[in-house]
Amino acid sequence: MGMELRMKRPEKFPGNPTPAVTWREFMELRTEVEATKPKGSRVVVVGRTIRDGELEGADSFNAVLDDLREEMAKHGEVTALVVPKPDAGGGAFDYSGGAVSVDKQGVGKCFVKFSSADVAKEAMISLAGRTFAGQELEVDAYDESRFDARDFYGA
Repeated sequence: MGMELRMKRPEKFPGNPTPAVTWREFMELRTEVEATKPKGSRVVVVGRTIRDGELEGADSFNAVLDDLREEMAKHGEVTALVVPKPDAGGGAFDYSGGAVSVDKQGVGKCFVKFSSADVAKEAMISLAGRTFAGQELEVDAYDESRFDARDFYGA
């Protein structure tokens, strides 16, 4: 008799209920999600790299940029790095001073453009599962055209 593997959250999980799914259903859902990800992108978005208050003040912000640039350069050549930052008016801007409207935020995340898609992929693999300040990093590919337009809405 063959039994089908079913996946579900632990009984005492305090979060939102998740319906149990079969392995086949899980793989179908995963395939759908993977189909929406940008293919061959040189841009990686990394979440949970910035703690509250680190974007306030030029010295603190520049220190964060330097640390992130140094860390990301360990994975390959970085051609651009953007950390959207809220300003006093509630909008957002990137470290280079280029305006980013409030509807294109992405505040609290780091967007890194590497020299090639292969380097970006290796960086994602290397960063996956790493922690910063006690939290696991969120790492994903990001659409290059959106990065180039400084469009970080929904990132």
